[in-house]
Amino acid sequence: SPIGDIRGDIQAAQIATAVFNSQGAKATMSDMLLRWQRDPDEEGADPFAGLEAALTAATQ
Repeated sequence: SPIGDIRGDIQAAQIATAVFNSQGAKATMSDMLLRWQRDPDEEGADPFAGLEAALTAATQ
């Protein structure tokens, strides 16, 4: 596609937003749009930071 794959993501977000809002939810397109990259402030965050503690607590 000459515009890129982002166009399909935007169209899907628009449809999802319309469906949510038709059912009374307060959704925006930015809420529904897929984010394929992390935010810059999340770069240093460890996604498994609490995993060891959770597994330890589950085994006791």
